[in-house]
Amino acid sequence: MRGHEDKILAVAFDAQSERLATGGEDGRIYIWNVATFALEQVLTGHTDLVLAVAFDPTGKYLASNSADQTTRVWHAESGKLLHVLRGHRGWILGLAFSPTGHALFTGGYDQTIRLWDLKDGTQQHQIRGHYQRVDFLRFSHNGTLLAASGLDGTVYLWDVASASLVHTLSGPKAATRALDFNSNDTLFATASDDGSIRLWEVATGQVRHTLLGHGAPARYIRFAGDDGHLISGSHDRTIAIWNVATGVLERAIPDAVATSEFACDVNPRRPELAFGTYDQKLVFLNPQDGAVDQTIDIAPMVPSTVVYSPDGRLLVCGTQEGCLLIYDRTTKATAPLYQVQVTQMPIWSLYFSPDGAWLAWICAGQRIHRLNLTNGQLCEPIPSYFGAYCLGFTQGGQYFLTDSADNSVLLREKTTGEVYRRLLGHKAGLTNIKVSPTGELVASSSVDGVIHLWNPTSGQCLATLKAPGPYAGMNIANVSGISQAQRNVLLELDAIEHALH
Repeated sequence: MRGHEDKILAVAFDAQSERLATGGEDGRIYIWNVATFALEQVLTGHTDLVLAVAFDPTGKYLASNSADQTTRVWHAESGKLLHVLRGHRGWILGLAFSPTGHALFTGGYDQTIRLWDLKDGTQQHQIRGHYQRVDFLRFSHNGTLLAASGLDGTVYLWDVASASLVHTLSGPKAATRALDFNSNDTLFATASDDGSIRLWEVATGQVRHTLLGHGAPARYIRFAGDDGHLISGSHDRTIAIWNVATGVLERAIPDAVATSEFACDVNPRRPELAFGTYDQKLVFLNPQDGAVDQTIDIAPMVPSTVVYSPDGRLLVCGTQEGCLLIYDRTTKATAPLYQVQVTQMPIWSLYFSPDGAWLAWICAGQRIHRLNLTNGQLCEPIPSYFGAYCLGFTQGGQYFLTDSADNSVLLREKTTGEVYRRLLGHKAGLTNIKVSPTGELVASSSVDGVIHLWNPTSGQCLATLKAPGPYAGMNIANVSGISQAQRNVLLELDAIEHALH
């Protein structure tokens, strides 16, 4: 059964298992006859990834969720579009018909569950939750501040030395997945699933500019070397270059792979932006004037990730096919210095050691691979339990850090992968690991919203950071009219239960 032009992300059978619906990265939905493998319908209309599909109990109707922030309801036999349901901000993953088929439930990254009446496509109810999970971390360049964000859109700035909360930055009610400080740590940029970019003043916590232009979730953000420009990338397949002083969009680059923190990169030594395109090319341009310096064709492979070495000499490209291509940017040779193929799975993320001598990467199979760039030696892969963001090198490059199934942070010897030290303290699964620019601190976050700061040399936990919940300090000891389950939820959100005498 062939038809999709890209990866398939969602599948669903009807109740009788007579038809199969598939949705994918091409934004299309295919309906297949299971008995004959014949293609019955191609449903078009979504403008981004199709994330979920579901038939109603009768098999007459089909619903689909997309990264374009809409849910669509279709007549499965005719392919007619019946409703476009709008309201969620960010990706919509949860999708379920009621047993009668008269209502549809959707759940999204905006932390809401919505109930829709399928007679007229109207929203009947909205249930809003609170999500304390921390997914993304970034240190300031001087190492004194740590930024943390999650799926509810709130960003917290912490003072590392005092373990105190400096600012709570409330942006859109959509996941904030990309963070960056400018070079002197006076400005801070965030990118969100609603496509918006925000520039914040670090001293005051106030928004300087809200940058609008992306038509899909923004997943990449980086200040260019001169701090005069900000680079953003989005699932709308564009890279945008913004003027930091004015907030004006100076240029938009189409057909760019810009869907993660690792999809583009800015050279740390000169004004050069590198990114991949969907037509199988690597592009190098000057972010100050937008002039393209060089284009390298890597067909038949499609680039997924790019990263510069710390000295800006090397550019590494990971591909959807699991291949690693390493280029010398001093000579600008179009042939790679190294070409490494260890898997057929897409490469998610790339990390250099601080001295540039080692390269580590994670593929879709959640295995960590390492390459010694001084001798070309490829090491045995080891598992990663969360994925793309749970990896880092210590400052000297002697050890690298990974997550573990028991919620600990592991320091591993870079060559053998043997565990040198285990950092214990998290009570839930890890979501991110970051090393401070000085190498003196390691920050790790988990799904329960806890951040630990560690001394990697001694293994000591120096501080534990957790933003206060929405009911912090509320005493519910004598509250009546709530169930025990509701009471437990309030306690998880930092309410207290102290008996009054």
